[in-house]
Amino acid sequence: MEETNKDAVTETATEASATVAPTTETAAAGSAAEGIKGEGGARDVTVTETAEAGKTKREGLLGGENAAEKNAATETSAEKAEEGKAEPDKADEAEKPLEYTDFKLADGMVADDESLKEFKELASSKKLSQEEAQRLIDIQNRLMKTNSERFVAEVDKQTNALIDKWEGEVRSDEELGGANLAATISTARKAVTQLGVPEVFDILNEANLASNPAIIRLLYRAGKALGEAKYAYGVPNTGKSDVSAAQAIYGEMN
Repeated sequence: MEETNKDAVTETATEASATVAPTTETAAAGSAAEGIKGEGGARDVTVTETAEAGKTKREGLLGGENAAEKNAATETSAEKAEEGKAEPDKADEAEKPLEYTDFKLADGMVADDESLKEFKELASSKKLSQEEAQRLIDIQNRLMKTNSERFVAEVDKQTNALIDKWEGEVRSDEELGGANLAATISTARKAVTQLGVPEVFDILNEANLASNPAIIRLLYRAGKALGEAKYAYGVPNTGKSDVSAAQAIYGEMN
């Protein structure tokens, strides 16, 4: 009876050993530090240990604990690499000057080529667009117009003040002004007419000299000389004179 039981136990152990033998060999190859323990040379965790020892560990898409830090470092490196690639393009773009079309200037304003070239170079160095550069031109146009208007107004003011001063001097002059003013102006105008140069009136007015005391005095005396020249001493007055206008004004020229 005892021999029968021993034979049964031996047979059972042999079958168990045959069943787990491959697993045991694999585990021994995968982990030298772990021995095979237990009856029949095998145990339940041997398969798990074999899988861990035989496979390469690889993180999935979710990654491990430090996955976020690793991803951030990877993205930073990629961004720097892209920036490094883009820098040559930016450098080339910076070196290439911008091109501008003709700017609109104020009416009557003409820009010299050298100044316009200098402005375009400055605008290009500041990366100004056509519209931005034109805005600066427009500001300059307004400044020029304002300054021009102020200059013209100041010149007119000073000119009118000078004319008022001259007219005051003529009116207060003993020879030309006072009660003689109307006769003085009439005689001066007759001198211009008799000399045959009526365009002198326009010239004097355009030059703002029609009220100048010296000019009025000159024309007044010329008119008086022409009138007096009609009468020759000791000769009956026939209404004619052999004396020319030049002789009446300048006298005999030897």
